[in-house]
Amino acid sequence: YERFDSKLLTQVPWETEIIPVEVRDPWLAFQAWRGKNLEKQLSDASPNIIERLRVAQHTSFRSKVREFIRTAEAYYYFPDFAKPWIRPAVQRTSEMMAKNPHQVLWATIGPVSAGVVAQQISEVTKIPYVLDFRDPWELYYYESETVRPKGLTCAAQRTLYSLFEGALSVVFLFSRMAECYLQAYQGALDPAKIHIIPNGYEGEIEEFRIPECTRCT
Repeated sequence: YERFDSKLLTQVPWETEIIPVEVRDPWLAFQAWRGKNLEKQLSDASPNIIERLRVAQHTSFRSKVREFIRTAEAYYYFPDFAKPWIRPAVQRTSEMMAKNPHQVLWATIGPVSAGVVAQQISEVTKIPYVLDFRDPWELYYYESETVRPKGLTCAAQRTLYSLFEGALSVVFLFSRMAECYLQAYQGALDPAKIHIIPNGYEGEIEEFRIPECTRCT
């Protein structure tokens, strides 16, 4: 899998079982190769060549090509770049759950694809899932969410709406973040499902209280 970083495994406790799945994505593989090749060329290039390359990258034609590619990527890699991982992850995890059932599926968002995987596995195995948001995905905080086509924004909202509806519980870092999601996805996110679990160095686990105001603070 081209986006996999083997160094991440060193951060996982040894008693935690890792189930790898193989994902082949020619486009991401090409982009990874292109990035490494360009980096090597720049490391050996003279300052004049580097400046010429920099100027060439900012021509109107190249800008239009990049915009077209980004739009095509946004449609193909929906809901995010982890999309190619969804099907093999669902298949492999469902097989594992059939042999060794668990009480709950825990999906850390992002990527949003992790929630899609959990939802699809839950539909097959009937095991409930929990969504754990460590970042404010689909609140249009990130540039990638604000510049994508409007049709995809609506599709992303429907996806998250569905994930919230089916989740056993939803975890956020802090109350204000939960408030924003509660307002943005009214009708899908039940306040009773919300739990606040900050990062280990940021505070204690606390109960979520429904705000009296009608907008995020």
